[in-house]
Amino acid sequence: MTATPSTEELFLIIYCIVDDLYPEAAPDWVRFRNGTGRMAMTDSEIITLSIMQEGRSNDSELSFHRVVQKDYLHLFPDLICRSRYHRRRKDLMGIHREMLRLLMNRLRLLAMWLSIDSAPITTAESPRWKSAQLSIWAAEAGFSPSKRQFFLGFRLHLLVSNTGAICDFVLSPANVGERDVAEHML
Repeated sequence: MTATPSTEELFLIIYCIVDDLYPEAAPDWVRFRNGTGRMAMTDSEIITLSIMQEGRSNDSELSFHRVVQKDYLHLFPDLICRSRYHRRRKDLMGIHREMLRLLMNRLRLLAMWLSIDSAPITTAESPRWKSAQLSIWAAEAGFSPSKRQFFLGFRLHLLVSNTGAICDFVLSPANVGERDVAEHML
């Protein structure tokens, strides 16, 4: 049985992964922009905090920043103010997404086998879907075999490795099946 890492260890693990992926994910114009040497926190530190903040879904940005300031300042001694953190986090969101894509591709290469599964995301069920369809423009009608019910919404398709790592995902309208998405994902 493996031990769950502490929050401090998780900060360190995520930082190491982010710092390794950063040169590959960030274009040169971002990495070598004016003033990079004068910034108090590195882009890797900002992205690490952003990932950890997303993992704590019930925290607002303000409360998360306060927790880091109170409990983890020894890991981030040059912590910037919350408003500056917010601006930098927003600016680096594209690089954050690119790192996620790179990581998922690497997990895909390490997998012995891959499996595709899908789950319905219901926005409205049968009796109410005609009126709901007007407000949700991309939602489509689909059938959920597990519930034996028609629904209005989307399908989340996941490509999962033998270790349980999510290697790719696609959100599609509910009328698109796994076989149609499999070609795109593989």
